[in-house]
Amino acid sequence: MKINKTIKKLKLILFNNLHLKILSFFVALLMWINISSYSNAKYQIHGYIDVINIPPDIEVKSVKPEKVSIVLEGKKNLLNQSELTNISIYVDGKKLKEGKNVLPVQVLLPSEKIKVVSIRPENVIIYARKINQNQPERRLND
Repeated sequence: MKINKTIKKLKLILFNNLHLKILSFFVALLMWINISSYSNAKYQIHGYIDVINIPPDIEVKSVKPEKVSIVLEGKKNLLNQSELTNISIYVDGKKLKEGKNVLPVQVLLPSEKIKVVSIRPENVIIYARKINQNQPERRLND
């Protein structure tokens, strides 16, 4: 008897206003999907460094390290693979001199809605040498 009474109470609680309970479940689910799609996400990418604006009398011998790690942050729905492939990692070489140069790594992003959280390492070492443009070419037979 006591078990039957308990079962009847449970059925009353579960099935009373069932349509409102189902509706509230779907509203909560839609709200969760909406909020989670607009939340921020962090992505880490690794890429090679390009040296741009190299003076004409300078030749780059090596860049150490060749790759850097970048952490980006942005909305989940905006950060897709195509946006991540359009990122440029570079060092501005217009102040390059002969020998060892320590220059900061810069990142060009495809959208203003994406932020750079960190760049590791922040600086790279570039070894360069001067090209002697006035020296005539040496021939093997001379």
